[in-house]
Amino acid sequence: QKEGLEPTTVTLNAALSVSVRQGRWQEALAFGQRLRKRSIAPSEVTYGELISACKESRQWQMALSLVEASLAEDSTTSVTTFNIAISVCESSGKLEL
Repeated sequence: QKEGLEPTTVTLNAALSVSVRQGRWQEALAFGQRLRKRSIAPSEVTYGELISACKESRQWQMALSLVEASLAEDSTTSVTTFNIAISVCESSGKLEL
């Protein structure tokens, strides 16, 4: 962070997305923590990306916690967010389709 520049949900979502796409899930989850520490409200995109990071790390419990947080904070949680969480559970061996 440079002096005078404050990160926003949009800029952190962009960094989060890059981390997830490059398979750097630890970094992606750290971005999620930064959002909370800075009191920046996560968006639906934020939750989707964080849940995607959980898939790479097989952290199905965290993925479900993120879905719960998304529902508690925003009533517009999309089907896409749920589908990503289901995919995390499936890839972790916690769901058989």
